[in-house]
Amino acid sequence: MANLTSLLMLQLDGCPLKETLSNTYSSGMASIHEDFRRKEDRKHYKEQLFDHLTEWVYPSIAKDKIFEVIEQIFGMLKDCNSEMLKRLQRNSQMLFPVKFEDIDPLIIRQKLFKLYDEGESRKAIAQIQLRLKSHYLDEPLESVVHLATEIYENVRTHDNEPDQKVIDQFFKYKSQIFNAPFNQLNA
Repeated sequence: MANLTSLLMLQLDGCPLKETLSNTYSSGMASIHEDFRRKEDRKHYKEQLFDHLTEWVYPSIAKDKIFEVIEQIFGMLKDCNSEMLKRLQRNSQMLFPVKFEDIDPLIIRQKLFKLYDEGESRKAIAQIQLRLKSHYLDEPLESVVHLATEIYENVRTHDNEPDQKVIDQFFKYKSQIFNAPFNQLNA
């Protein structure tokens, strides 16, 4: 179903559905496609992680034990999007312990969320950096990165999240805000 992107109508009225699928069905075809795509991605990344762990990380461990652990981990990651599962698979050697016996799904979940948050922070800082560099073309990249990081870390909302609206306002009125020499600017 996830691969049927041209499917325009799905008639499931009167069919017994799980509550989650029923909610998705009531939201329309776009949400059905999104839900099935997410399920397909979960299956794909679970298979890739299994192959990687059995072949490269824990080759001497029985495959059924590895499969059980992967099932536990994916059970704890039901709220994760496809991007996070992709990072789990790509960074498995960093996220999983050296000894198979030391695997704790909760710790792997915490490490994965930390890794994801760090990646999102790097993306946001890179966006600020590009916007600054377009205004200060002659400044060294290291200085621009430093200021971009300062802006990202200091311009926060009440719940301590980066305030993208304020950052966007900086660049909307950049000729008034960034009129001082670069070496005199700070967040």
